[in-house]
Amino acid sequence: MSGFVAIIADDPGAPVSLADADAFAASYVAVRGGVAEAVNAGERARAFEVRSLEDTRPSIVRRGEAWALAAGAPHHPDSLISAPLEDIEGQFALLRYDPQAGTITLASDPFGMFALFLARRGPFTYASTSALALARHLAAPPSRLGLQTFLLAGYQCGTLTGWEGIERVGAAMSLAFHSDGHTATTYWRPYVDRAIRGLSLAASVDRCLEAAVEAVRAAGAGRDLLWCDLTGGYDTRILALLAREAALPFVTATNGQGDEEDAALARRLAERAGWEWTLLSLPSSWPEEIGSRLHEALGWGDGALEVGQLSGVLWRHAWKAARSRAVLNGGGGEHYWSYAWQHEYGRSNRSGSTNLDLWVRTRMLRAVSMRVFAGDPMPQVTSDLRRRMQPIVEPYQDEPRSVQADLLYLHKSTGHFGAYASAAAGYVDLLLPFYTRASFTAAFSTNPRYRFGHRFYRRLIERLDPALAAIGTAKGGPAAPARLGNLLAFAPYYARLAEKGLNKVVQRGLGRSFRRPPGLGESAARARAAMVAQVGTSLDTWRSLPLYDPRALHEMLIAAGRPDFPDSVLLGRVLTAELALRAADAALA
Repeated sequence: MSGFVAIIADDPGAPVSLADADAFAASYVAVRGGVAEAVNAGERARAFEVRSLEDTRPSIVRRGEAWALAAGAPHHPDSLISAPLEDIEGQFALLRYDPQAGTITLASDPFGMFALFLARRGPFTYASTSALALARHLAAPPSRLGLQTFLLAGYQCGTLTGWEGIERVGAAMSLAFHSDGHTATTYWRPYVDRAIRGLSLAASVDRCLEAAVEAVRAAGAGRDLLWCDLTGGYDTRILALLAREAALPFVTATNGQGDEEDAALARRLAERAGWEWTLLSLPSSWPEEIGSRLHEALGWGDGALEVGQLSGVLWRHAWKAARSRAVLNGGGGEHYWSYAWQHEYGRSNRSGSTNLDLWVRTRMLRAVSMRVFAGDPMPQVTSDLRRRMQPIVEPYQDEPRSVQADLLYLHKSTGHFGAYASAAAGYVDLLLPFYTRASFTAAFSTNPRYRFGHRFYRRLIERLDPALAAIGTAKGGPAAPARLGNLLAFAPYYARLAEKGLNKVVQRGLGRSFRRPPGLGESAARARAAMVAQVGTSLDTWRSLPLYDPRALHEMLIAAGRPDFPDSVLLGRVLTAELALRAADAALA
């Protein structure tokens, strides 16, 4: 199933309008397409399951009058109708009805990866797996701060959305509506397993691999075939090896045109391992096609993922779905190394609060041109992000800073890996086995001293396959531990680390990167021009205009078709925000 909508009365005596529910389902179909079918939820609620036209699989699980609807990819050996939330894994949004108890339950997955949104109007709670459907149906006013956060960061994580009064449900939340009203509970929180923290390096490798293999096996259980993304990095390499270890049937694929370093390394890995491999290139006609695909990307990305880039992602998902609807993704593998806490510069094992200001600046925001904005939104966005991050780390103040930073990255990932998993639902099940409880806890609890840099990752990969570990990575150097015999091979690794550090310093000082901007070249220029043409350059029609300096915005739109255009990332976000307001028939005051 692709998604659902529901209207639930907080007061059991307040009837839900059938016309209101029908209109809500129609709003979902308007932004995402598909077919909506009503399900019986008693007198105090009305709900619809919505399936994309490409998805013909059974969706609703029934037992008598009781039922469960799960968008995303939950996995549990028993029925979702009665399974305790504490036992359900995967990425999902769940709606279920128990007529005997007179209870309707909404629940998010343990990490809050799959998107579920709520809005309250009077005595009613409106729920949907699409924020854009909620905004359209309720005529929700846009949130200036939510839109500015997307424009500067490229995502919205946690509960933040681009709409006033609409929130994304947090991680591991259960909302049960019963005869006395409703109750909200958090059914799981991340924790440091002290037994794992105290293990030796070799034992930690064994423990993490045991949990990771089981997580991959459970995610792929019952699937005839899985796709495994394969790049030149660490995450996808270990994911394919884990799938092999779990005896799952899988094939590999790499995105690109074939001349990228990622593609060359992935081809070499697949050939050495004997894996079937496909290079997934966008068609040569893509610049002419992209304009017609923006509505689809807007609907599935909910206006919180850049529509141009997401269009290509969805095209690849549709291509894969013809063979298999299950895709393994390496999101969350970052917790095997020090990615989340590199900003601590040697203080990662110390007690005390992690540096939230530095985290927000270096891990949540990237340099974009401020010239196009009406005033500088950065101070307000930075302040709000810091305020939202503070509660994430407060319960863990007695833990090392590395633990706190890992949790910040987990929270941030809801706006990236979680958003992409949710957007994929119309075509495939995007599986994130590293964001399942046992696997995450094992990595999260491993002593940070072992995880500094990629040393722990290299040991994991070498334990699974020394031959594949010896092959180089896109980060420089092999995926094998450093030893006297291969030290010179790691020179590119440290050179790239130094380059990244210098780039961050330049970004903070000058507000821009010294690296070559993405999206240069004739083909990218034609695609940008097609996107701009779809939205239009007449600012009289722009709903988001109050966010910008009109003259600077117009200049950006006119220049977008140049091959050397430097602001393609920001342009994509600007167009996405504008299209979202139009889809919801909303405008900024």
